[in-house]
Amino acid sequence: MGTETSTEVTWTEPSATDNSGKLTVTSTHESGDSFYSGTTDVVYTAVDSGGNSVQCSFQIIILGYPQNVYARTDNVYIVGEDDKVITSNEVDCLIACIEESDFICQSVDYRDSLQECTLSRQDIGFEGITIETNSSFVHWNRLIDNTDPSVEGCPHDLTRSTNAGVNYTAVRWELPVFRDSSEIVSITRTHNSSDIFYIGSTDIIYTATDAFQNSATCKFTVTIEDTENPVLFNCPESIKYVIPDQNTMEETDQITWDPPSCTDNSYTYDLTSTKEPGSVFTKGVTTVTYTCRDDVNNIGTCEFTVLVKTIDELARIDVQIELANVAFSDALLDRQSEQFKALESDLIYLINGLYVDEDNFEDSVVNDFSSGSVIADVTLLYFNEIDEDQRRYYLDILLTQTTNGQLGGFKIGNISVEDNGEYVLVDACYTLPCPDDIVCQAAGLLCTAQCDNNPEYCLNDATCVSSGNLIECSCTSSDYYGIRCQIVDKWSHAEIAALTFGCFWAALLLVVLVLLIINKCNEYIQQPKRHSSTDSVVVEKSNYENKAYVVDPSAEIPDSMAVFDIDEDDIDIGGEDKNNSEDLDEEKNTYHYTGSVDDENKDEEISIILGSTEKVPSFSGSLAHSSLGSTNRIHSASGSTNRIHSVSGSSLHQSLSGASTSRAPLIA
Repeated sequence: MGTETSTEVTWTEPSATDNSGKLTVTSTHESGDSFYSGTTDVVYTAVDSGGNSVQCSFQIIILGYPQNVYARTDNVYIVGEDDKVITSNEVDCLIACIEESDFICQSVDYRDSLQECTLSRQDIGFEGITIETNSSFVHWNRLIDNTDPSVEGCPHDLTRSTNAGVNYTAVRWELPVFRDSSEIVSITRTHNSSDIFYIGSTDIIYTATDAFQNSATCKFTVTIEDTENPVLFNCPESIKYVIPDQNTMEETDQITWDPPSCTDNSYTYDLTSTKEPGSVFTKGVTTVTYTCRDDVNNIGTCEFTVLVKTIDELARIDVQIELANVAFSDALLDRQSEQFKALESDLIYLINGLYVDEDNFEDSVVNDFSSGSVIADVTLLYFNEIDEDQRRYYLDILLTQTTNGQLGGFKIGNISVEDNGEYVLVDACYTLPCPDDIVCQAAGLLCTAQCDNNPEYCLNDATCVSSGNLIECSCTSSDYYGIRCQIVDKWSHAEIAALTFGCFWAALLLVVLVLLIINKCNEYIQQPKRHSSTDSVVVEKSNYENKAYVVDPSAEIPDSMAVFDIDEDDIDIGGEDKNNSEDLDEEKNTYHYTGSVDDENKDEEISIILGSTEKVPSFSGSLAHSSLGSTNRIHSASGSTNRIHSVSGSSLHQSLSGASTSRAPLIA
């Protein structure tokens, strides 16, 4: 942080001469340089071409605080204005004036020989002041500064988030810089850069004070935000509950659980829940939500479900288990008897222990006991629905755990399961069914098949071989494959014939289609092009010779030009000798015009051949689309006959009327 000021000092630079006339002058400082408080040596050096040199040196003394806030006048003092006199050295005397609080100290008279310091509220420049001359005195006039220091780079308000898991963070900032025309004597601060700040807002204040007690402040705010959500631990697992048969209201008894715990970096939070341990639930699914909320509304949640069903909603497997070493008695027919309850309790405990790792397993229920040794009618209950594979899996657990004939202290005989209304034996071929079309036999925990018992299994002369506890087929010909060698891997004669016949007709149809397309294309190419425009066009003739005339559909129609109105209804093919061969021998004058009659036939050239006895034709009529392939006679209004030779695809036509001034092209 800068507090020291510099002073710009100027002087008259020395000059140097030499008999050689060639000098190089260097200096350690230049006039106009800035100097800080203290003594600085300034050295000028002149060197001639022979290496001879000479130096000029002097000192620049910059008085620091407190001298730099005074103006010094030697050998004078103020008479009779002694507001306070103390004994001290010169520096402490000047500081005492600055720090004087009883009055505003304006000047100091100091006598070094006696170390006498006189403080005064007057100065030698004030009116009515008496001044004496004395070489033992030095008068110091205090330079009063009324301007506050300036501040640069005061930080803006700062916002930071806490470090993870704690309620604080360290904050750094760039230090402000204070400047003053005199001397800044103190800078105070409420906090330092890189200090630790906790959640909330803290004001940071820097204060700078100069020698005249002028001060300036830099103030900004550091805000620490808590953006971290609380965390919940030990959220309960989802709870499944089966309403006992005796609960007729379809609601549970009290269900309890261990509530989760919460922690937050702010150490201040509130934990709430939608249900408390010991609550009663109704049938269905209820979501229990715990919410942990801190002071700034950050939240963490924990959810689990309580799924309640009645016992008749559970999936079930009904089995009969033969207890071969238990003697049957009539007491086992009474559910309230001690014998029934004891055997029931032992059996349920052992069966439930078989399924302790199965989440879906709910409970086992002993329905009754019957004779035949003792047959226990047991229902295995599962909370969620089970499919056929799961059913066989759960039965396989029961079969596997009792395959040695033991279940705890009970010797187990046959186990049967209810399947489509009747009880069937549970063995290895029931829990892991034999593949289709194979006859198997259960042997302990294996379901086995033998070739002798499956003579019809392998097809197409395949060989039956053993494979583990089952059988498989070895195809004797590469023409067959599949599990039973049942798939033929070659084409039959009938299939080959059908494929050949189909390919022949497909090729023939393709050739016919190509020929039809070619024929249509030829017809299109050879067909004469026709104009389809119904717009009028202007034909200009340049002279009496055969010329090409330009057609401009957008041009205005001068009176001197012929207009061809395109209207096929105006075509009148008259005359009795339109096929007279003599007309074909007459001299022909050919007039051409080219141009875009319509967008479809741009740049198409149409030639109109006119039979004439004169070189200068007179045009009046319309150009129409007509297929006139012969020489036709058209009678004019005057009764004369004029011959027109037309090119196929174009003709001239005329609406004939005796009084009309619009005529077919006439040859006068």
